[in-house]
Amino acid sequence: MTLLNRANNGHVPSMMVLWRTARVFCPTSRARLETLCRPRANAGDSRMMSYTFATWRALGLFEGDDEHVRLASPFDVIDQVDTEALRTAVLELLLRPENSPTLLDSDTSDEISRASDFVRVATWALAQDPYRLASSNQDRVLEQASAQGIALFKGDGRWVSFQEWAYFVGLGVMTRLGLVMNPARAVREVLSGRHALVALSAEEDVPLTTFLSDLAKALPVVDGGAYRVRLDDVFRAKNHSFAPHQLSPALALALLQLDHEGVIILSDRPGDVATRLSLLGRARAVVRTASHIRRGTPRLAHGVATHVEGGQA
Repeated sequence: MTLLNRANNGHVPSMMVLWRTARVFCPTSRARLETLCRPRANAGDSRMMSYTFATWRALGLFEGDDEHVRLASPFDVIDQVDTEALRTAVLELLLRPENSPTLLDSDTSDEISRASDFVRVATWALAQDPYRLASSNQDRVLEQASAQGIALFKGDGRWVSFQEWAYFVGLGVMTRLGLVMNPARAVREVLSGRHALVALSAEEDVPLTTFLSDLAKALPVVDGGAYRVRLDDVFRAKNHSFAPHQLSPALALALLQLDHEGVIILSDRPGDVATRLSLLGRARAVVRTASHIRRGTPRLAHGVATHVEGGQA
């Protein structure tokens, strides 16, 4: 029951089939739900859906016993065709503390890992150079993580599975080079989604450090977040951590994209040294400095913004 175990249950489509079927037929029995979701071309093999159901029930998508399965909140009220709301809800579910009981222990058995493997890889990947990481294969990723003191995961296919989930929940975007870690969608959702978690004034500038502190509570995998802080303790021993005034390239990329879209407005006030941060880019080069932020008025419609996120790099 680990999210990235692609051979058994690490597929976005399998989860979506379960959820959409459950929206129509639940409450129902587990046996009936799995039968309804089983591929007709391979009707005799129910293991995939059984494994997938077990994983997502452990994560909190489903409630009840095997005879009375039902969707948990908020999945029980998301419209069956509202994939965007599902993406947001899945990320919130995966980031819950109870779903990462073994964040720094890749040797833990799959039965108790839950989403620990996904959260571990996401937290690590968001601390890397997203441009170099995009072209890395699994062997290179594991080598790089090991050099930084992180045992990332064990098992074949898990880097590919991670990329699929990272894109789905809005922590990365697909480009012609591969997946670029860019949590712009996730940041946009906690700012302006249906259940916004971070308040940001449109009337006055807020210190960027204050905003980032609030953001880290909503997205614990980014700079300053609870999961990231735990990895930073390991990074420091390998001289990989960022300075306090530096913003990681992945989060910097997200903020620069949202600034371009008009969702936020970044500004740099002369003399505000205490709140000024360096937004890093490729090879940790400073691409911009900023000290304050406020809510803007998006210049792009949602559909256009989504296209820009997934466009060619």
